[in-house]
Amino acid sequence: MLVAVDLGGTNVKVLLARPDGVVLDSAVMPWVTVDDVDGLVHLLESAGARLSAVRAIAITGGRHRRLPSLLGDTPIVHVDELTAIGRGGLIAAGVERALVMSMGTGTAMVAAGPEGVWHLGGTAVGGGTVLGLARLLLGTVDPEEIGRLAEAGDPRHVDRSVGDIVGGSIGIVPADMPASHFGRVAQPSFEGPVAREDIAAGLMELVGQSVGRLGLMAARAHGFDLLVVTGHAVEWAGIRAALNRVSGLFGGRIVVPLQPGLATARGALAVLVAQDEPMHRG
Repeated sequence: MLVAVDLGGTNVKVLLARPDGVVLDSAVMPWVTVDDVDGLVHLLESAGARLSAVRAIAITGGRHRRLPSLLGDTPIVHVDELTAIGRGGLIAAGVERALVMSMGTGTAMVAAGPEGVWHLGGTAVGGGTVLGLARLLLGTVDPEEIGRLAEAGDPRHVDRSVGDIVGGSIGIVPADMPASHFGRVAQPSFEGPVAREDIAAGLMELVGQSVGRLGLMAARAHGFDLLVVTGHAVEWAGIRAALNRVSGLFGGRIVVPLQPGLATARGALAVLVAQDEPMHRG
């Protein structure tokens, strides 16, 4: 059995796979510090891995560089996180070339294709932004609760639209697009109150549109016609809806693959499979 671990800033993802890379099982657990062997062993056991059956481990993200290259006699392959993001995004989307944006706690952007993977930057806006602001504004950091609230809300009750400010569309931006996230509640004439559902929907719109616009502009600037968005944050329906609105505005193509939160772990697994096969053939 092969194991791939992605030490994210909010969640830890573990894949259990056959030697050919076919995933047998997966686990997503709340963030824990894994910077020594004991922590790694506990993590693997919690994910259901039988250590005696593990042939090799790929690990990326977090503090993976603090871990040794062996767990007993089992090799630990350290995979650069940007490589894992890029390869995982391409594999998950089933494409050969794209700008891959991993929307986790924050957001990283990498260009990926046959020529390799290279870093394009990112933004501190991401899923952690939604969770942090939800704690302050809604009193919860439960992702499922936040998602349910957002799906029942309407961001237009907290945002100011382009039409609100200029009376119609402007340039390429239609009148109903936000001109100022949460700008409606900043108006002197605003009386409130605001429903929790509308606040949650506004948070999704703020983060999804901000990240989506950045990704599409970066893709266009670097000659990519496809933006692949991975990471657990994009599992929220409100984030996906905001990305779709931005895609329609800028004319870019955005793909969100199945199980986007596991994509980086899949990239690490692909690196491990490529290294493991020749080693065991020899």
